[in-house]
Amino acid sequence: MNKVLAVLLILYSTLRISVSLTWVWLTINWRVRKARRAFESELIKVGVSEDYARRLSTNYIVLKDRLFSLKRGFFKLLRG
Repeated sequence: MNKVLAVLLILYSTLRISVSLTWVWLTINWRVRKARRAFESELIKVGVSEDYARRLSTNYIVLKDRLFSLKRGFFKLLRG
C-alpha cells in the first residue's frame, strides 16, 4: 500500500509542476505580446513609422527567447 501511495504522490507532484510550468510559459508569452503591442503603439503615437516600430519591438521577442534558452541551459547544467 505504501508503494502505491508513493507512486500516486509522485504522479500528483509531477502533474502539479507540469501545470505550473505551462501556466508560467503561457503567462510570459501573453505578457510579452501585450508589452510588444503597447510599445509599438506608443512609438507610432510619437511619430515613428509602423515598419520601424515593429522592427524595434522584435527585441521583446528576442529577450523572451533568451530567457527560455537560459532556462534550458540551466536544466542541461543540472543534468550534467
